[in-house]
Amino acid sequence: MAVGVYAEFPPPINPANQTLIEEWKGSSWSIVSSPSPSQLNPNQPEPGEVGNYLNGVSCVDENFCIAVGYDYTASGPVTLVEQWDGTAWSLVDAPNPSSAGAFLNAVSCPTTTFCIAAGYQLVGSGYQTLVEQWNGSSWSVVPSPGVAGSPEVAFNGVSCTGTAFCMADGWDCSADGSTCSTFMAAWNGSSWTSVASPNTAAPFNYLYGMACASSTFCMAAGSTFTLSTNTSAPLFERWDGSTWSLAPFADPTAQSALLYPSIYGVACADSGSCMAVGNAYVGSVAQTLIEQWGGSDWSIDSSPDTGTTESNALFGAACAGNDFCMATGAYNTVSTPAGAISQTLIEEYTVPVQVVSVVSELTHGSAGTFHINLPLTGNPAIECRSSASLGAGNYTMVFTFVNNLIAVGSAGASGCGGSVSSSSTGPNANQYTVNLTGVSNACYISVTLSDVIDSAGNVGTVSAPMGVLIGDTTGDGFVNSADISQTKSQSGAAVTSSNFREDLNADGFINSADISLVKSQSGTALP
Repeated sequence: MAVGVYAEFPPPINPANQTLIEEWKGSSWSIVSSPSPSQLNPNQPEPGEVGNYLNGVSCVDENFCIAVGYDYTASGPVTLVEQWDGTAWSLVDAPNPSSAGAFLNAVSCPTTTFCIAAGYQLVGSGYQTLVEQWNGSSWSVVPSPGVAGSPEVAFNGVSCTGTAFCMADGWDCSADGSTCSTFMAAWNGSSWTSVASPNTAAPFNYLYGMACASSTFCMAAGSTFTLSTNTSAPLFERWDGSTWSLAPFADPTAQSALLYPSIYGVACADSGSCMAVGNAYVGSVAQTLIEQWGGSDWSIDSSPDTGTTESNALFGAACAGNDFCMATGAYNTVSTPAGAISQTLIEEYTVPVQVVSVVSELTHGSAGTFHINLPLTGNPAIECRSSASLGAGNYTMVFTFVNNLIAVGSAGASGCGGSVSSSSTGPNANQYTVNLTGVSNACYISVTLSDVIDSAGNVGTVSAPMGVLIGDTTGDGFVNSADISQTKSQSGAAVTSSNFREDLNADGFINSADISLVKSQSGTALP
């Protein structure tokens, strides 16, 4: 589930922003109907800004999700909570502790009977932290810490590993607005307490996202800003079970033309795998920024954008494991006289299926089965044999993967006039065998497996090229005297893993038949 907001464009008179929820079912996203308390009649203007905003969502399973945000009524903001029961979203009553207004920015639900929502409430001319708890039937306000004398303290992220451990993060700002510092609080199962957290030398330190993989590993993410130099940088902090410490970040400004980086969301599958999302600027145009945690430091991942003239930003992320994540945000399309049009932006991260090896396999009579390794990159390996038992132009390629295979959509061949006569999983569960027929000599053929899915949920397409040049025992792309001499030198020898290329007809013997075959091909070459 992904949550946010939408508004009509071009806008009618005094439009009310509406909640937006989209659902992923494994192959595509679709819009799901969601309630919006404030819905103005476009022809009857009302005082004050109004609108419905969803800022965060958490799902226990496909039958229970909670989304939180705020409803900006004509009299001020009030908390907004919605619940998914497997078929529909509905409004859920949530308290508003402050008559001035309240906002919920994030939610975490480890179970269907325990959720924590975090944000802030307006107090006087400033704001203070707000935490609300779900017990399976109703929401209630839970006392949350602040900073003595600080007029502005807010939570922006929260993550719970269970009913006895949660972390929330945000910031507190000085009365004169000259500095803002990170702010953390922890839940121990019965109460919230503030937790010391570090700050950089920059005067403004903000935390926007929190992800806890366990009670001994959390990652908080945000940004720093220095007004005097008009510069910003990513901010990451790591929890080890007892203290928070600054985690090294990958600096996008060190890359060409990337400016003003910001991190808005983070997700962690475990202590060795996290994704953080945000944006950075190329000139005046924002582009997506994704950093990946590998267990000891952060590195910048390449991420797509809708275009170099459209601003792109990612605000949230969720990971089902270290090989599947979703990042959500928005991008601005062509600007109009009324302003730029914003559209949803969703990016998917998957680890492609991993191949151990690809080989061309032939059985050499009673001598056994021998393989020619076919690397996926670099110059294609050369198959020099023509099986007497299978017939000319018939070959077998075996793909071996790291994980067992769940499915292969299709197997196809291109080049050399060859085609796939049959294909199937095997001989082992992590292997796929492709039988080729009609393969011509002195050319290159490529076999492609499409829509491969393995047991880890990885998906992808794999292609392996192979040069076919009968008689090229030396593998240099030419059949000449060197190949004839090499075959003659092995005549009468037993076929082994070191000389099987000289058994050109793959009958299990190296003899005059192989010498005659290589002589008949002398002068041929690969293009």
